[in-house]
Amino acid sequence: MKAKHRILVVDDEPEIREILKEMLTTMGYEVAEAADGQAAFALTREGNFDLILTDLQMPRMSGLELVRRVKERFPLLPVVAITGVPSLDVAVEVMKQGASDFITKPFHFAHMEHVLARLIRERDLLLENKALSEALEQQKQIERLNKTLSKKIEELSALYTISESFNRAGERGDILETLVALAIRFTDAEQVSLFLLDEAPQTLVLHTSFHKDTPPFGSLSPQVGEALMQRVAVNKSIYVRYQGEEEWQPLTETPAHWSCLALSFPVLIRDSVLGVLYLGRKQGGGLYTGSDLSLLKTLLEKASLRLENDALYTNLFTHIADTLRVLVSTLEARDRYTRDHSHRVVQYALAIAERLGLSPEEKESIHFAGYLHDIGKIGIPDRILLKPASLTTEEFKIIQLHPIIGESILQPILLDPLERAIIRHHHERLDGRGYPDGLSETQIPLLVRIVSVADAFDAMTSPRPYRAPLSLDHTIAELRRWVDRQFDREVVETFLHCLPQVWPLDSQSTPLPKRRAFSLPSSLG
Repeated sequence: MKAKHRILVVDDEPEIREILKEMLTTMGYEVAEAADGQAAFALTREGNFDLILTDLQMPRMSGLELVRRVKERFPLLPVVAITGVPSLDVAVEVMKQGASDFITKPFHFAHMEHVLARLIRERDLLLENKALSEALEQQKQIERLNKTLSKKIEELSALYTISESFNRAGERGDILETLVALAIRFTDAEQVSLFLLDEAPQTLVLHTSFHKDTPPFGSLSPQVGEALMQRVAVNKSIYVRYQGEEEWQPLTETPAHWSCLALSFPVLIRDSVLGVLYLGRKQGGGLYTGSDLSLLKTLLEKASLRLENDALYTNLFTHIADTLRVLVSTLEARDRYTRDHSHRVVQYALAIAERLGLSPEEKESIHFAGYLHDIGKIGIPDRILLKPASLTTEEFKIIQLHPIIGESILQPILLDPLERAIIRHHHERLDGRGYPDGLSETQIPLLVRIVSVADAFDAMTSPRPYRAPLSLDHTIAELRRWVDRQFDREVVETFLHCLPQVWPLDSQSTPLPKRRAFSLPSSLG
């Protein structure tokens, strides 16, 4: 049921208020009363009215003053003045103050009903229009906010993609390829070329180029293009070419609605120039905007940081690898019988891994940990390690410590769990009678089983202080004899299948592989 419209009747004479209330109630309105303008104005602050019907001559606050105040506070609230003097001057003054109409005494029911219905209908339309206008403005505001939000989401998505892409990139070459690929993806550039600085002659050499049926510099001649790249590199500044201009200019400011036809960025690591990234025209003849510029700056900052981290990592790994290599060389120099043992174990183990179809990451772990598997022997005294006779029970217990010592030596590097397992568990047995932890069967990872077979084969085919090397046939027989007790059956059979291709090995040393992943504990890194 539709709510009744409310009318406030204002008159200092109770009889008049009563007459008006009766008439308005008959017309179907809800009626409130006030004895003067001041009381009426107070009521307007408390209740919602659709129309005010007020006398002009009243104590405390006149009808004219009430009209003025009401229209200031509620511009859309119609006010009808009641007057007993049908004067033109009075009517003009009332309308000046903002009254919507006026009614003279005595009251005529039909005339009053018509005036009030018209004014309330007009008020309803005005309120409806206002609501629609506000809703429309709100919708526009929502659309503006959605547009801004979509842009922010797009920017955040781009930043996430940039970070993830660089995190997935491997070495320097991958990082640079990723830089070019992302520049193309996010700007729709038709031409992107990356030039790297050759430090010896201080010249820029093309590293990667993406362009559709055009030279690396687009419409620029090679001489102009090379000169531009040199300017960018020397000044370490962004250079841009604006639409309608031939000259390239250093970027100094980016006002609102900034755009350009092409750009060249210095690729920096800290303050050193690595190269120059050139972006020619966009696909479809579009222009680069401020958003493109901002995104490209972020892209280059991320690339610079990733390249710097890669360089630091490479340098760090080189130092650590050199240290580990010295330790292994020192160990093998102590014992002429085990010289190049680590190299041979790695080659045998990699042959098995290749035959079994292991992943590049697994083969890398075998290469790295296999080379270092005996590094713990650096902590074993020479009198035991080089003893030309069988070891006593106590001496053998000391020898059995070398996997634990090796794991301890490599602890600061935070090896992959499988690599750590190779160092610690390459002397475990399937029957649980190995050392140092007595692991058995599935407790021993496949990579450890592979290195165990390779290690045992080389140990048997190499001379020892207390015995000559076993023959190949004898060694093969020993491997097969201990299958399912000490060695994994599949690993042994796989090794014997590829043995003709890998035995005997040459004595060329095996370098440590560069790692795809490398970490230090927080106390060191």
